[in-house]
Amino acid sequence: MKSVINDELAVACKWFDDNKLELNPTRCKALVLSNKHSLNLSFTINDIQIPCVDHLELLGVVIDNSLRFDKHVTKITKKVGKQLDVLCRFKKILSSSTKLCLYNSFIISYFTYCSPVWHNCLKSDSQKLDKLNERALRYIYSGRSPTNAGELTERTGYTLADRRIQDMLILAFKAVSNLLPTYLSDLFTIRENIKNVRGTNKLVILKVNTTRYGTKSVAYTASKAWNSLAYTLRCMKTLKDFKIAVRSIVNLHM
Repeated sequence: MKSVINDELAVACKWFDDNKLELNPTRCKALVLSNKHSLNLSFTINDIQIPCVDHLELLGVVIDNSLRFDKHVTKITKKVGKQLDVLCRFKKILSSSTKLCLYNSFIISYFTYCSPVWHNCLKSDSQKLDKLNERALRYIYSGRSPTNAGELTERTGYTLADRRIQDMLILAFKAVSNLLPTYLSDLFTIRENIKNVRGTNKLVILKVNTTRYGTKSVAYTASKAWNSLAYTLRCMKTLKDFKIAVRSIVNLHM
């Protein structure tokens, strides 16, 4: 495996050179997705060894070598916690509607950013996010009737898990409607040889070998959620209409 990857790195370096681009090996890191800590792998770019790390941040998402995403959840909790600390200083002078606007603008985006990637994080980490979201909702509705988590989430209309699955369904709709770049749309395949109308626009559920890297993948989870939708939803024509419809669906836990 090491020799194959190093050969591919050499091809990548040549592409950079051919296109008059400069690749800085000292800014590169290698991440090996494996639980086997004894793996002795080394990678080089232009004879410079690339350090192997157990996690790295890519486009705002912290990816670890076990795909647990616990470090990414820790990042989310820190950022949301800081935002809430600031907002709580003004809780007595802001109306609930203003607080809700701030929540939708500065809080929910952290909870949902690239969520299809890390949706299948550890259950304990998912619960940690739920607790933090409950704290945010208590800030919004302080002094009003809701007292438990269920009543608080009823006001938003969804749980964080619901919202993440809704985002996956929107991703699947874009794939079915050819609204995604090829490298993403290739993750999904529409079923052929449909025997009845209600099977239209269903996706192939990939055969997997492992739970962690199979059933918890974006392609598997999103396809399974998509196939569970009603026929009328799967056959909607516009992304706008589908978003409106899917955002109203609750209890989407997969």
